[in-house]
Amino acid sequence: MTYKTASHLSILLRSCATHSLISQAKQINVQILLSNYLDNVTLQTDLLLAYSKSGFLQEARKVFDRMPERNMHSWNIMMSSYAQNYCYSDAICIFDNFLKLGFRPDHYTLPPLFKAVAGVGDCYLGFVLHGWVIRLGYEGYVVVGSSVLDFYLKGGELVEAKRLFSNMLWRDCGVWNLMISGFGRAGFYVEALSLVRNMVEEGVKLDALVVPSILSACGGEGDLMKGKEIHGRVVKSALFIFDVVISNSLIDMYARCGCLNDSEKRMKLEATASVWGALLGGCVMHKNVNIGEIAAHCLFELEPGNLGNYIALCYIYQSHGISDGIAITRAKMRELGLAKSPGCSWITIAGTVHKFYQGCHSHPLTKVTCEILDRMIKVLILPGEPFYNIL
Repeated sequence: MTYKTASHLSILLRSCATHSLISQAKQINVQILLSNYLDNVTLQTDLLLAYSKSGFLQEARKVFDRMPERNMHSWNIMMSSYAQNYCYSDAICIFDNFLKLGFRPDHYTLPPLFKAVAGVGDCYLGFVLHGWVIRLGYEGYVVVGSSVLDFYLKGGELVEAKRLFSNMLWRDCGVWNLMISGFGRAGFYVEALSLVRNMVEEGVKLDALVVPSILSACGGEGDLMKGKEIHGRVVKSALFIFDVVISNSLIDMYARCGCLNDSEKRMKLEATASVWGALLGGCVMHKNVNIGEIAAHCLFELEPGNLGNYIALCYIYQSHGISDGIAITRAKMRELGLAKSPGCSWITIAGTVHKFYQGCHSHPLTKVTCEILDRMIKVLILPGEPFYNIL
């Protein structure tokens, strides 16, 4: 089948990009070659977008490299595709070539680049990009401003982030979420909860993205009252009830506040492994045997091969000196063929690495090493013992 016009191929490629129809895009690529449309910038850009949207970055890069002419849209597609797929260095490299050819970034160029520089931890380039934002007058664009804010928060530049946030003319729920999660992630839970209060005072409605950040801050600060208030809002909103991330955040919040019974009680009978895992983690933190056993045994059914769940239950038993529980759990682990990796220490002597595993005495120097360690301990315990007696 032969398509006669470039506009027809362009329409088809844009449909492929929207629906990630990669096989059709490849067929159209052949049509482009056969129809000698390689010099058509719009068509090549549409093909680049189709490959990028489908995650075929190598094919996208081939199209990009062979383009005789590149418009701003094609440069932005390539940089954004690399940044969205965590190829941060590639995105920055494309930007470097972009500048060398005399192009200047627009408000579509900058957001993925801030993600890239945050990903590689290049603070200097981030400051340079912020300078571009100010120079080109893009501070008023919410998407650009949010990307700058996210860069500063991820880089731990909280003072600069707060200054930038205060000067933003438009702050939607996404911007508030960046601030709350950023300060919470840095351990500044009081400041994070203060931001929550300011957000509510400004009449910004909570959405499914910001609720987990708020609950995390509540759990970190141990603010059970605020956590219960947010829980009440979740219950009232039918949109949030079946959100797995929010459910996990609620359980984690109650567990970190020491209210494990409340955590166990928007757990449903068919809760996922991640939900039970959050509860078990809280039980380890607060050494709660009763609920810990319930969570662990549910996880044993859901994830029979997950060694971490068995180890977590053993830690809870160990904190209370319940040796029978430890023995039964370890027996279950052996029955399932699960084994914890033994502790290992190593030392390099004359270019040779010597490894010593916990409970293993197969190394030829194990006996001598243990004898020397015993003597060193005696010297520490008995100060009058001469040090040279160790050797």
